[in-house]
Amino acid sequence: MKKNKQNILILVIVLLSSIMLVYCEFHKYGYHEDEVYSISSSVSEIWNTGLLYKTRGEKPPLWLTKDQVKDYVSFTANSNIKDVYQNQVDDVHPPLFYILTFFISAILPNFTLHNIFILNLIFFGLINLMLVKIAKVLKKENLIIPTLLFYDFSLALINTVTFQRMYTMLTFFCLAYLYYNLKLKNQDFQFKKGDYIGFILITTCGFLTQYFFVIYALVIFIMMFIYLMKKKDYLGIRKYLIVHIIAALLGLLIFPSAINHILFGGRGVGSMANTGYLSRLNTFQKIVFDNLGWLPIIILILIIYNLIKNKEFNYVLVAIPALIYFLIIVQIVPFLEIRYIMLIIPLVVLSIVWSLNSFLNIKWLCLIIVILNLFTLFTKTPSFLYQGYKATSDVSKNYQEYPAVFITDNTFTYLKNIKEMLNYRESIVINYNNDELKYIENDTHLNDKFVLRLEAYFDTNKILQEVEDLGYKKTKELLKDELSVIYLMESGE
Repeated sequence: MKKNKQNILILVIVLLSSIMLVYCEFHKYGYHEDEVYSISSSVSEIWNTGLLYKTRGEKPPLWLTKDQVKDYVSFTANSNIKDVYQNQVDDVHPPLFYILTFFISAILPNFTLHNIFILNLIFFGLINLMLVKIAKVLKKENLIIPTLLFYDFSLALINTVTFQRMYTMLTFFCLAYLYYNLKLKNQDFQFKKGDYIGFILITTCGFLTQYFFVIYALVIFIMMFIYLMKKKDYLGIRKYLIVHIIAALLGLLIFPSAINHILFGGRGVGSMANTGYLSRLNTFQKIVFDNLGWLPIIILILIIYNLIKNKEFNYVLVAIPALIYFLIIVQIVPFLEIRYIMLIIPLVVLSIVWSLNSFLNIKWLCLIIVILNLFTLFTKTPSFLYQGYKATSDVSKNYQEYPAVFITDNTFTYLKNIKEMLNYRESIVINYNNDELKYIENDTHLNDKFVLRLEAYFDTNKILQEVEDLGYKKTKELLKDELSVIYLMESGE
């Protein structure tokens, strides 16, 4: 009866959290440029003929109709899984996430902008399943409900699932990798047939999802290897090595470009050259606090307290690899953002709950978790809903009959304006830093009224004057906020 009650509570928590996530997704008004890249590189060939090429590889820049922009982020008759694979060969990521997105887009071609969210929602369910399995293999079933309450209603979870990249999927595979290590340790490394297959599959898929999996898995691998050496379990070592060698060979056989990405890419070994570690560490501790509502120093104290009190290798295996991963990631990541630590958030949550349970009963623990989560959710803003873009989106809907000129200062971040480009009759992207403004002079697409869209951080008065010097004049200002400045323009003739 008690077990049935727990299962019902688990289902209620996951269901309510899923409703919360769906609500957030449909209040997502903008996209990070990397999210648009994820969508597009899963359904279209982007480097030779796609939108990225047409806006950065052509002189003069090309006009794109909204149908052309739609094709860029939609599954069409030209979508080809070979292109999806090649896109990642040409970029810096392994292909599994993009291939799964390709298949979901093939099944649901009319929901392309939400397909990665659907994939993330599926893996969110699997993350919950894996947290339950980890708690059971740890013989800590009493921690299941507080752990799920904490994680499933955290700002970190909202950010993980609504960010349309591979990090929800990566989180699952890291949890699954930890689960198999704990399971095999409890079995004294007596491998069953299913253990071989499951462990190899999880390890290979984790590697093919994101290279950060290798960092996390490597820490656990080293700790388990030391554990087996201390036990002088040489048969266990041999089995453990065989599983990882097979997984590594499979991963490299499927995606040999990983060698070049890891060893010679700017996101691989080369990223160790980043400087200012303490400053980066300070930024990440703020990110942890914003997303979990707990000061990292308190989390660290709780973990150390539990390590000293319990001295359980199982707890060490849950907490220490996550901590070491965090300290490594601070040094190597290109951007100081929550995405790179999403995979360890459930483990941090489990570590906190495990530690607090040493001096708090489950009811009090759940009450504290609910209060802190509610406080965080009502005082912090999710990172990837981009609600500030609602105003620019509304302008594009109200003036969709006009062409639009997007002024940018690079060749990539303009992708965040994709929802606007899907509304305007046609669009052109002008890289101001590449002296491309001259290309709109006497442009026949601009013989009548058009929308001029600038980033708010530009010297907008200067650029507006330069546009007017090309023979156009401002009709009125449509929007001016912290993100953008938008004018309705017309030909001066």
